Amino acid sequence: MAEQNQTKPKFRTSIGGQALIEGILMRGPEKQAIVVRSKEGLVEKVEELKLIRDRYPILGLPVLRGAVTFVDSMVRGVKALMYSADFFPEEEGEPSKLDLWLEKKLGSEKLEKAVVSFSVVLGVLFSVGLFFLLPTLLSGIFDRWIHNAVIRSLIEGVSLDAETAERIVKIVSGLVEKNTAR
Repeated sequence: MAEQNQTKPKFRTSIGGQALIEGILMRGPEKQAIVVRSKEGLVEKVEELKLIRDRYPILGLPVLRGAVTFVDSMVRGVKALMYSADFFPEEEGEPSKLDLWLEKKLGSEKLEKAVVSFSVVLGVLFSVGLFFLLPTLLSGIFDRWIHNAVIRSLIEGVSLDAETAERIVKIVSGLVEKNTAR
């Protein structure tokens, strides 16, 4: 009977993935694999992970580790996306003047690195703007009417449109007033 009460340890995996253009990127603790469906069939690419925090141990500290891993995952994801896009070329046409100028000034390899860097920076800026600054600004609109920090935090966390947030404020304010009046 004691054996029946013991539970088996849960299996935890440390594998994650990302969708690509007609393919998938799977990443584990030691390797990452990209599989793309092309006109010729499946194309597989497996590579060892060389993490930057292994070269620079200070980047493995708890606060830095998360930021470094986030940026590393974004860079690898964009590179994998560009790799999968190479199997599906755009319709041939005349390159624009900007394309020609960038190719002439940077070369194709530097241009690809610049595009990846720009994409990562733009992605980080959008994520900070949409999920941190925008909710804070939206909740700031209600500061002069709402003096309860809990309600303001709820509004900031929910980040709804103004009309819905105003309804929530009226409902919650009414509940707070009823409870404080007692």
